[in-house]
Amino acid sequence: MSRVPEDFAALFERDGARDFFLTRDWFELLSAQGLDPALDRLILGARSQGGTPAALMPLASSDGKVTGLANYYTMLYAPLINTSLPDSEVADALRAIARTLKAQCCTVHLRPMAADAPVLPALSRTFREAGFVVDSYPCSAMRYLDCRGLDAATFTAGLESRITNTIRRNMGDMRAPDSFALYTEPSEVDRAMTLYEAVYAASWKEAEPFPGFMRALAELCARRGMLRLGCWSIDGDPAAAQFWIVHNGRATIYKLAHDRLYHTRSVGSALTLRMFQEILDGDHPGRIDFGLGEEPFKADWTPDSAPRIGWLAFNPLTPRGAAAAARHKAGRLFRLSRRRKGV
Repeated sequence: MSRVPEDFAALFERDGARDFFLTRDWFELLSAQGLDPALDRLILGARSQGGTPAALMPLASSDGKVTGLANYYTMLYAPLINTSLPDSEVADALRAIARTLKAQCCTVHLRPMAADAPVLPALSRTFREAGFVVDSYPCSAMRYLDCRGLDAATFTAGLESRITNTIRRNMGDMRAPDSFALYTEPSEVDRAMTLYEAVYAASWKEAEPFPGFMRALAELCARRGMLRLGCWSIDGDPAAAQFWIVHNGRATIYKLAHDRLYHTRSVGSALTLRMFQEILDGDHPGRIDFGLGEEPFKADWTPDSAPRIGWLAFNPLTPRGAAAAARHKAGRLFRLSRRRKGV
């Protein structure tokens, strides 16, 4: 990212204002702490005819395969676009990026993208014009709660009684002063992450592929005032932890875990309820995202769902690109056939 011309920084600022996962800080952290070192980092930008930065795509590449600078740590990916320019100039910039990629790769794979991302039609059209075969597919959705004007009391009253009754029955008195702690400050990161890591290690979750990434993310978020890390303790021992990110009116439930020892105590649900209450009354976000994935329990807290897609571009002039396009098409036809047969 240090090689990106400074006048392109405005694209990060514009798109990053609406989503943390499009900020320059995020891409730099992911590149340095959460991505395979063997991958080549590729930042492609294009200017308008007048020299104004028009489009920027943070990418990674390996052996002719290009992906967005994104992985399992990423909640959203999108090319960064200068929306103040005419559509035709943005299209020209995307077309230039497509031509550059066609000369050096067999496939391009971007995910997770919002299914309604404004850039998608122009992205697909310009890459097709450059000679790529373009397609997309559904991937993990994002459950969310539109909480504009919603306070904690109203939210809690609107939950299904089975949720609050289960928490009350299994957790008993949740008002013990040492039960809940919320960490937000840079000086609290070490304590917060020590508790979080202890819970994570005792949970059902697989070990992090990049062990230092979450602590580095916590430090970044704390410095920018975005960290909301909650921990629930039982008898002084950390039993559940949740890592939330609050950025420009949007809160994201990024990671959550609870100690398997306390699974029947509903400690995870108790902490979720408390975190919703704290964030709604403390930060007043307009929306709360519940990470990627459609796990049934998320619907208890976040009733709506925003689709995410994977976007694919195959270079048919390369043997591997043509073969990958054929495999993808065959897979789509196979799945369509099974759906029609009700399988």
